[in-house]
Formats: sequence, C-alpha cells, structure tokens
Amino acid sequence: MPTFNDIESLLRNAKILITCHGAVTHAANSFNVKIVDIIEENRKVFYQHYTSYLKKYNPIYRNKFNLLKKDIFNICEA
Repeated sequence: MPTFNDIESLLRNAKILITCHGAVTHAANSFNVKIVDIIEENRKVFYQHYTSYLKKYNPIYRNKFNLLKKDIFNICEA
C-alpha cells in the first residue's frame, strides 16, 4: 500500500491527475497539477462546496468510458 509520501512524490512530478473525487484530488492542487475529476452529475452542487478553491479543476460527469474518454482527452490537450 502506498504511503502519503509516495503519493506526494507522484503528484509532485505529475502534470495531470485523472481521478474520482477524493483526498488525492485536493493534494494535487498543492502541486499545481491539472485535475480531471470524475463525479456524479446529480451531486454537482455537493462537490462545488469542496472544490471551489481548486485552481486547475475540471469536473466531468461519470459515464461509460467510451463517452468519457473524449472529455478527458479534450481537457488534457487544453
């Protein structure tokens, strides 16, 4: 199991983090990493309470991967 130091080391060297919302999402903000956060559309307002301070935050709504990948690629290329 990775330690938080292991995760910190990965984030320090990352350019983009693709994740489902969690603690790592917030940690990535400390290292100015572009964040692609996969969230439930019906919980959008809930997540906004916790993500409004994130700088490079890009939420996308959970879906089948063949539909999600286009959104992920567009955010990563921007």
